[in-house]
Amino acid sequence: VLATLSGVHKGDVEACAFSPDGLSLATVDGWGQLAVWDLKTRKPRRGAVLGTKGGGLLEGVAFSPDSKIVMVGQREGNVYFRDAKTLEEVQSI
Repeated sequence: VLATLSGVHKGDVEACAFSPDGLSLATVDGWGQLAVWDLKTRKPRRGAVLGTKGGGLLEGVAFSPDSKIVMVGQREGNVYFRDAKTLEEVQSI
């Protein structure tokens, strides 16, 4: 084990993804929480932990090729596009 990231998720982490620039890790859980971690400090970025609209199991996460957007898939069929630094919603479908 190289590192343990803790203190954000209430339950099991369902999915994770490294950013293409290698600076961040995004994690999602079954409680509707998305976290984007700074891999240098091993802490979640400020304001980078939130629930989705209505909660629900998050099953997938990925970064855009430029590492600026995080895409999150929810079991109910929603897909969320969030700014990777602020986690403000860019779009949802």
